[in-house]
Amino acid sequence: EIMPSLVGSEMCIRDRGLITISFNSTRKNDYKIRIIGMLGESVFEDELTKFSGDYKHEVDLSKYSKAIYFLEIESDQGVISKKITLQ
Repeated sequence: EIMPSLVGSEMCIRDRGLITISFNSTRKNDYKIRIIGMLGESVFEDELTKFSGDYKHEVDLSKYSKAIYFLEIESDQGVISKKITLQ
């Protein structure tokens, strides 16, 4: 089971443009974590193989344009998607 610590389906990022991605996996699984822009451009990617436990990674979006991005966490259980608004 994957338990993202992101509340709701949308996040607004202001000021420094930092986002922390964190979740807990209770069973070994392969994960693909990515942040993509509205036009499909990749901003961040991470792949985990047979991962279980706590995942935490800080991503600096300050060098990217103020726009809408999407965080996706993919596993064999499906995809969790969150909208990120960089203001």
